[in-house]
This record gives sequence, structure tokens and C-alpha cells, in this order.
Amino acid sequence: MEDKELEKIMQRKMMEYMERLRRLQEQGAEKERKEDILEKIRPILTSDAYNHLKKIRSGNPRLGEEMIKILIELVYLGYIRPPIDYVVVERLRRKLTGETGKIYVYRKGELKDLGDALTGDE
Repeated sequence: MEDKELEKIMQRKMMEYMERLRRLQEQGAEKERKEDILEKIRPILTSDAYNHLKKIRSGNPRLGEEMIKILIELVYLGYIRPPIDYVVVERLRRKLTGETGKIYVYRKGELKDLGDALTGDE
């Protein structure tokens, strides 16, 4: 009777270990898949664009993934043609984050936004 109980416990533990191993393998495969996507689109990017997209993706994975999806879709639909350069990647990043470019003016020992420098009393 003790042997049967011991055998049941061993089977349960073995099943738990197998499940844990399966989860670890899935996590490793998912991580490889994420890196794989960036490597697969590398041929359609210039080296500067690839490095910039990689940097964006390491800092903000959701934004990086979204940018990759959009770039693939734009190429597929024919809106842009490879090779995709740094400017296109940066422009897409700014469009998605809502960031705008600013021009600064150094005047009278002060760094000002161009709009503020033009409207200020001088």
C-alpha cells in the first residue's frame, strides 16, 4: 500500500517537473521568436535603421514591435520600398509617440525654442 502511495507521489512530482520544463521551453522559444522577427527584416533596413530600431525595441518593446509590424505592412502594401533608412524609422517613431521636432536658438546667452525667440520682445 505504501508503495502505491509513493508511486503516485512520484508520478505527480514527475508531471509537475515536466510541466515546468515545458513552460521554460515555451518562454525560450518566444524570446527567440522575438529576436527572429528583427533579424528577418534586417535585409530591408539599412544598418543605421536596424541599429536604431534595435535600440528603440530594447528601450520600449511594445513600441518596437508595433513599429516592426507597421514597417512590414507598409512594405507589403507597396507604400515604401526597401532599403528603409534611419529617417523613415525615426519619423515612424515620432508619429507613434506624438513627438514633434523643435528648433532651438541660442540668443543672448540663453537657449530658447524658435517660436519663443521669434515672439519674444527684443
